[in-house]
Amino acid sequence: MKAYIPLAHPRQRGSVLIISLIMLVVLTLIGISMIRMTTTNLQLVNNMQGRHQALAAANDIVNQVLSSSFINPSDINGTLNAVAAASYTYSPEGEDASKKTYTVTVSKPCLKSLTFATDKITRIIQPQIRARIAAINTLLAANPPDDVRAELEAERTLLVQRHQQYQTCVDDKAPCYLTLWQFTATVSTGFLGAKTSLSAGTDVVLNSETGIQVRNDSALYCTS
Repeated sequence: MKAYIPLAHPRQRGSVLIISLIMLVVLTLIGISMIRMTTTNLQLVNNMQGRHQALAAANDIVNQVLSSSFINPSDINGTLNAVAAASYTYSPEGEDASKKTYTVTVSKPCLKSLTFATDKITRIIQPQIRARIAAINTLLAANPPDDVRAELEAERTLLVQRHQQYQTCVDDKAPCYLTLWQFTATVSTGFLGAKTSLSAGTDVVLNSETGIQVRNDSALYCTS
């Protein structure tokens, strides 16, 4: 006699199919969520990298401007206007320049302050510069990494130039004006549309004649 094996009820077979479809939908949604999360994280990393490189571009151009004689006592307005119109292209080191470039525009430097300061130069500013140069020499003697060494050497060169400029004013035994100039470097375009701006300032020593000329030119003063 053959044993009787009951067959699955049609309703049971239908419920298994529904549960399977629900599980399939859930797994699909989980997979889509993971893909979106991965894409979002990748975009965040790229945006952060782009912002850091944009800031590096602004810093690099600011250092270029600070290391140049952007104010010329013999032709103040002409030199300042030339800097204002300057636009630089920056490519991160080791990157393809055709894919990752930043355009940095430097605003017109404006006069933040002007003081009669020959005594201040000899008592305060020059000793501070000499102390910083000595500190940089100590850091360089410790054999820092190449990138750090390059930054320190660039800073030392700029400080030496400023010290010589100040010393010329002191040696002439003529009244000097200490002027503070401010400008902004703006990264207008870049990789993934990263944008940033960086404000910087630098002091410039002017002789009496040039200092008076600058002081009387209201167009050179900062508006804010």
